[in-house]
Amino acid sequence: MAPPVATARTSATALTWEKVAHLLTDQLRADLDSVGRRSTSRALERREPQRLYAILLAVVTQSAIDQVGEVVMLFDQAFLPVLAEPAIPDGSRSAGCCATRSG
Repeated sequence: MAPPVATARTSATALTWEKVAHLLTDQLRADLDSVGRRSTSRALERREPQRLYAILLAVVTQSAIDQVGEVVMLFDQAFLPVLAEPAIPDGSRSAGCCATRSG
């Protein structure tokens, strides 16, 4: 019987990228992402398909992780200060916005 990793690698071409993503360890993904971001499109075209797809998968995965991190950071910046403010009593809020001049 072949080792599970070898079997998974040989059948990876039949799987979708989502199913293959778990085969990449964090360090390998970081290394492949670095290679993908530094390489030109021409250099990537010259790679063998299995290596190319692993590099592209790593770049796409890391980009998605980065984007989620950015969204969380922007959400925190936008809404946490609002949520941390003390509640304004209803009476003072309505009086301030609906005050009319008498005169």
